[in-house]
Amino acid sequence: MKVYPNINQDIWLLIPAFNVGRHIEVLLKQVFEYVAADRIIVVDDGSTDETANLAEANGVAVISNSRNMGKGIALHKGFEYIFEHGGDWIITIDGDLQHNPDDLPAFISCALSGSSDIVIGDRTNRAGMPLDRRLSNWLSSLTLSLVTGVKIKDGQCGYRLLRTSKLKRLELYASYYDFETEYLLKMLSMGAKLEWVQIETIYQKEESSIRRFSDTVRFIKMIISHMFRARQGNI
Repeated sequence: MKVYPNINQDIWLLIPAFNVGRHIEVLLKQVFEYVAADRIIVVDDGSTDETANLAEANGVAVISNSRNMGKGIALHKGFEYIFEHGGDWIITIDGDLQHNPDDLPAFISCALSGSSDIVIGDRTNRAGMPLDRRLSNWLSSLTLSLVTGVKIKDGQCGYRLLRTSKLKRLELYASYYDFETEYLLKMLSMGAKLEWVQIETIYQKEESSIRRFSDTVRFIKMIISHMFRARQGNI
């Protein structure tokens, strides 16, 4: 494992995972270069393959849902686990190898500098991203920028660094991919500082777990709810 000088921050890696048995061991082998096994938590969201068993065999903590409950629930459970263990920072990385572990040093450096509360990966070169995903990402990022007054470059990227002292103050309710939008909106509303790091764009050929119509509806409802609460002064 690479050693970072003057590290005085407790940095955890959270991996929400659903049926990624073909990837999880490769991913863990790569992230072990940067994060110790005792600072990694895999939340298995009701997988029907060997995801949980393979993760446990590699020495990381595993929480398993009895059924598929959604990425938001998986992240929330991981957050609570890390809060209980006193982590200062959480890096979220997908379990399907669509995030390059070699980009982890950029997030770790941001944690060590402590200059921001949220750091999100910016997939600047999106040539490999399917056209419908590029359009969806552009529209959601534009909407978030308009609503928050903060430039959002890549609103759908789940490769993120989060300061737990800010995150644990939030009341979060979403269960699916809108969960990431929910906590981003609420953290920015409380004045959290946002930073971006450029990361590699990777897309596998296998089908994404994102449900286009239902997740778009949830995103719209989340935005409307946030705007209403802001108008009522409830944020």
